[in-house]
Amino acid sequence: MEAIHQQLEQIQQQVTKLIRLQQQLQKENQRLRKQLSDAELAKENQEKGLQLLRQQLEQAQLAKAGWSEDEKKQLEKKINQYLKEIDACLAILHTN
Repeated sequence: MEAIHQQLEQIQQQVTKLIRLQQQLQKENQRLRKQLSDAELAKENQEKGLQLLRQQLEQAQLAKAGWSEDEKKQLEKKINQYLKEIDACLAILHTN
């Protein structure tokens, strides 16, 4: 009778341990889903920004002939700054 009682107690401990593990895994899964969602949103925003920059660059190239050297340098500087920000965001996404 004592052996059965010990076996039942061991089974109960194992079930309790499995329940805790399942809860931990569910929390981890939720955290990872949130992280993925955030990364996808950031990627989407970066893609929109990149598309806008491409449009601006195309427009700038079309209108380039009428711009002064100072205006061209300012535009180039602004575009390079945007590209650095996009690269940094993409690097963050790749680390996740």
